[in-house]
Parts: sequence; structure tokens; C-alpha cells
Amino acid sequence: MLKATVSLRAAARALGMPPTSLTRWLVQEPTLATAVVNQRGPRQAMAIDLERLQHAWAALQGGNTPTEELSERERLRRERQQRLYWQGQELKQQVLALEQQHVLAAEVETASKTLHQRIRTAVEEWVAATTPALLELDPQARYQALSRGMNDLLASLAATPDHSDERVPDQHGMADAG
Repeated sequence: MLKATVSLRAAARALGMPPTSLTRWLVQEPTLATAVVNQRGPRQAMAIDLERLQHAWAALQGGNTPTEELSERERLRRERQQRLYWQGQELKQQVLALEQQHVLAAEVETASKTLHQRIRTAVEEWVAATTPALLELDPQARYQALSRGMNDLLASLAATPDHSDERVPDQHGMADAG
């Protein structure tokens, strides 16, 4: 069976790291270097057995070599690498959380603008319809008509559902249930 070989860039992408970092790892770790099948020149021309590389990377991250067989320096280096790896994973999660907050903030801002526009339009229509009728009333009746009209307008705005945010089918063509 033919093994799947990939370029350095594709191998780095599969491990979730920059190609320069993978190059350093290949130099530092003999277990990872065994995944290099062919190197015809500069690092970009490397052919890497992806399955072997992933297996060696998982073993390295899991620390398959018993720590008692490692020198003190190697043990500390591996601990540091593992700490850095997990700190990197935590940073990725924080970035994803910040991106999600940004998306939610944009959605709230859009909904707020839509609501303000809806209210502005309703008030302008109410003013245009009410103003001619108020001109013929005395001040006391005008005040009562304005108060009653504003209360009715606010009640109608509160009772009218906003259908401007209808559910749009997601990218797979299916609408959200509910």
C-alpha cells in the first residue's frame, strides 16, 4: 500500500503550526525526522509521510518515552514544550471566544439599528397623521390628544412583532427549527 506523502506546508497545516515551526521540530526531534521520506533540496521540496508524522507528533505530545529514561534537561524541555502547547491551545480558545463575542456584538448592533429605524418611521408617520388634526383643537384638547396618541403609539410599537429579522436558511439550505 502506498503511503500518503505531502509537502512540508501541507504537513504543517495538518498539525496546525507554521511551516517554519515544523522545520525546527524536524531538526530537534529525531522521532519526527523519521517521517521525512525524501528531501530533494530546500525544505519546501520535502516529502513527508503524513501518517508517520502525525503518529510521532501524538507520541511526542503524549510523552510516550518514560520520563525516567530521559535526562533532566530533556525532561524539562518536554515539560516546557507540553506547557507551551497547552498554553497555545488555550490562546486559540480565547481567540475563538473573542471572535464569537465580536460576531454577537455585530448582530446586536444590527438589530438595534433596525429597531431604531422602525421606531423613527412609526413616530414620523404618527406625527404626519396627527399634526393636521391638532391644529383645530384648543390647547387642553390638544394636550389630551397628544398624550392619548403617544400612549397609543407606544402600545402599538410594543405589541407589534418585529418580522424584519426573519430566520434565513443556513448555508446548508435548512432553516433553523423553532
